[in-house]
Amino acid sequence: VEVTLPYMADYEEGTDVLLFADPAEDYDFLYWVVNGTRMQVPDNPYTINMDANKNVMAHFEEVVRPPGSTCDNPMVMDIPVIDYMDNTEIYGDDYSSNWITPASSYLSGNDFVAQFEIIEAGYLSGSVAGSWTGLFILDQCPDPDDPAPVLVQATGSTGNSFADYLIMPGTYFAIVSTWPSPQFTDFTLNLSFEGFPEYDVAVTNLTGNLSAPAGEQVTYDVEVANMGTADDVYD
Repeated sequence: VEVTLPYMADYEEGTDVLLFADPAEDYDFLYWVVNGTRMQVPDNPYTINMDANKNVMAHFEEVVRPPGSTCDNPMVMDIPVIDYMDNTEIYGDDYSSNWITPASSYLSGNDFVAQFEIIEAGYLSGSVAGSWTGLFILDQCPDPDDPAPVLVQATGSTGNSFADYLIMPGTYFAIVSTWPSPQFTDFTLNLSFEGFPEYDVAVTNLTGNLSAPAGEQVTYDVEVANMGTADDVYD
């Protein structure tokens, strides 16, 4: 408890003293107890009158952070995520713009953290809508000493989107934040995934006389690659 005005060991009778209870991180102030009696008005700062000796105690409670607050306490989501609507206010501001690489001012407000799993290789698409809002896809938590590489992002004054990001199996974070102001915002989040097709043959090299005269037989060398998930492409 801080005695802000005035500060002295003893007070003349009748002096008003202003007290302030400064809660630690993740704690909220609840109420004052003066000489064993709980005060009915939970003012903070609180003014007491020194009409007698006073023993003052401030009481606090731990704030239980909701899932979605941090990478250690994420909101676990299944893909697809379709029009998930929320507000970043209650999730706190735990990460800073230079805790990712490349750094981004859109990771400067309160942060919502979702965690999702990809079980096969494929393509990830996503979007976020909100005021000065950013969406960041990461495979590790933002860190001031070891900034997390941004795999793909979508940022803008009203949000943005990305499409067909090639993603491998693993566990990932989707973080929604803002470029203050605003410090927090309503947002709508979408994430979708499309796996590789069973058969997907791509021509990777084509060589030969591509300017042969009409009617003349030519020979081409063709190389193909199987970009699908099945082993057999040809009979």
